[in-house]
Amino acid sequence: MFQKGAIVCLLGYSVCLFLSAHGELELIALVGALLGILVRTYFPWIRKIAEGKLFGNFDMNYAITALLSFVATGHFITMLGESIMQALGAIYTFVTTFLFGLGLNSVVNEAKKWFFGTIWREETVAIMRVIGFLTNPQIIEQLKKLGVKLSVELSKEKEEAQAQQ
Repeated sequence: MFQKGAIVCLLGYSVCLFLSAHGELELIALVGALLGILVRTYFPWIRKIAEGKLFGNFDMNYAITALLSFVATGHFITMLGESIMQALGAIYTFVTTFLFGLGLNSVVNEAKKWFFGTIWREETVAIMRVIGFLTNPQIIEQLKKLGVKLSVELSKEKEEAQAQQ
């Protein structure tokens, strides 16, 4: 239910961005950003279907991140300003916003994975394994035999050096 509400809100806001375009350069910029975001969203999905990793189901989270990226890119376009877009010209404005939309959508997707997805869980498990590995008494003895000084030992040496001064 939340996904549908978020999609409707972001879609409505995206339509408002298109309708509020002041000139044809802003409209070209918005179309460029939209195409960049769509390429970044749909091409990997189509590739995964072709590889057999997915079976045609489109995750609506991708639509939310695409719309969120479009809204953020729309704000970038309004900050870019008509004078800068006129200096760039139509083709460079289109290419710039296409690449900006593509890149921003990648950043939003990665942020979603880190904070709400599998990477966060996998990284946490990996960190816990490393901590478990490093706190294992047998591993600590092996490291000492190799001449590795642990942070506790380094702290003690630093305190002793300061006490002697």
